[in-house]
Amino acid sequence: TGWSYGNSTGATSINPQFIFNTKGNYVVTLQVKNSCTTNQKNFNIFVNSTINVTFPNISNKCNSYTFDATNTSVFRVDTIVNEIVHANWLIIPNSGYTYLNGTNSQSLFPRIRFDSVGNYSLRVILNNGCDIDTITKTFKFANTPVAAATPSKTELCIPDVVHFANQSTGFEAVSTWPTTLPAGANYANGTNANSPNPDIRFTQAGNYSIRLTATNACNSDTKTFAIKAKDTATVTLKHINNICEKGSLVINSSLLTVVANNGGTPIYAWTVSPNSGFTYQNSTT
Repeated sequence: TGWSYGNSTGATSINPQFIFNTKGNYVVTLQVKNSCTTNQKNFNIFVNSTINVTFPNISNKCNSYTFDATNTSVFRVDTIVNEIVHANWLIIPNSGYTYLNGTNSQSLFPRIRFDSVGNYSLRVILNNGCDIDTITKTFKFANTPVAAATPSKTELCIPDVVHFANQSTGFEAVSTWPTTLPAGANYANGTNANSPNPDIRFTQAGNYSIRLTATNACNSDTKTFAIKAKDTATVTLKHINNICEKGSLVINSSLLTVVANNGGTPIYAWTVSPNSGFTYQNSTT
């Protein structure tokens, strides 16, 4: 099988023509008989054809990657006896990788360790003498992103603006901030959720959590920043009725209300004008 006679020749022709339709190793036998004896001669014929190669797509790789062509799930060339396949590997960019275990760009089954993040093109040219096959695979080699930023301040008095200096890492990492900020906070100075280094203005006292997310082909990472926004303390002092001489005045919660507005424990300082004719009582000052 895999062959036939051509040009109207056959098994009894002196000069037969053989047509080989299938790649393989064949034995052609010639028998010559006369009245004395039979003489036989065998001819080994190797018929080559297209290269049988399997090279699946390479998915994006993260943190560490070694291309191992000895792994048949990664790269496979099926040859037959007497078939020799030559290879020439080309990597773009031509840096950031190392051939391992004595392999090189002419090895049919190289091992290649990628040392630098980037977008790579891995190409192989295969040649078995009858067929030349060029295959190119592209992939991204990246490291896991780390979300990081430095706020210009973590405590402020409203209304004030905090500038976030983005320091996220990771190949081709994209930084995003909340699309909708909490009530009392808004983007300022033309920045928005997609700005790498946004400005955020705080207009209401409170404790805020601002989240930064860094995303690339490998993963996502999130960092949350605590911002304390403070406001001027609110003081309400009710009307004080007239008192008689030698009388006393007690300022209690029924007369005085103080709201700290996230500004910490209030510090009180009382003054009386004129600065005479009275004394503080009960160890107060």
